[in-house]
Amino acid sequence: MAKVDYIEKFLMENIKNGTYHTDQKIMSENSLADFFSVSRMTARKAILNLISKGYLYQIKGSGTYVANYNSKINYKISNNMGLSDFFLSQNISIENKVLHTKHKKANPIIAKKLEITPGTEIFEIERIRYHKNSPIIFEKIFMEKPILLGNNLKVFQNSLNDFLKTKGIKILTSIREHSPYIPKDNLKNLFNISENSSLLKTEIIVKDENLRPIYFSEIIYNTNKFKFID
Repeated sequence: MAKVDYIEKFLMENIKNGTYHTDQKIMSENSLADFFSVSRMTARKAILNLISKGYLYQIKGSGTYVANYNSKINYKISNNMGLSDFFLSQNISIENKVLHTKHKKANPIIAKKLEITPGTEIFEIERIRYHKNSPIIFEKIFMEKPILLGNNLKVFQNSLNDFLKTKGIKILTSIREHSPYIPKDNLKNLFNISENSSLLKTEIIVKDENLRPIYFSEIIYNTNKFKFID
């Protein structure tokens, strides 16, 4: 077992057996590094991993604390359901706020995801999803201009997949990749998290029945609000 895993296991055991309780401050990175005879970077990675899984949270200038894990939204990482459908199935009320939509040229990374030529004109949409007036998800959506059929913000205040169905576009499959994500200042402020917090990012490529990409999205979860299940 890797040293990072040992530290994670140690912290999880102390959370589960009640040694650490909700909102209690845990050992610092330096203390964990000394205790396990590892580098501070190794200790930090273990902490960030547990933050990204929703077990811990950080307060800037104060330290790392145990999150109220049981009060969070249970979300299965392997779930292939659209977010709007998932929240509906769990009877969770969500409000979407569109920050902006804009035209841009697809860079090589986005072009590869959408299987188009770099420089092709696309739409970029940014939106935030709120639950009980708290931001829980930040999302960027990229799609080809012809697919959007208009630059209407109201489309993105509801379920995008439902809108596509009204246009006769059948969604057949989606490809998902998950990874830890170190947020930029705008997301730190939005989610009210500390400097070294780690979030969970999911990249999704949604394809139609002909396996042609319809859109690509980057979803950043506020790990203070979710409980992720494998």
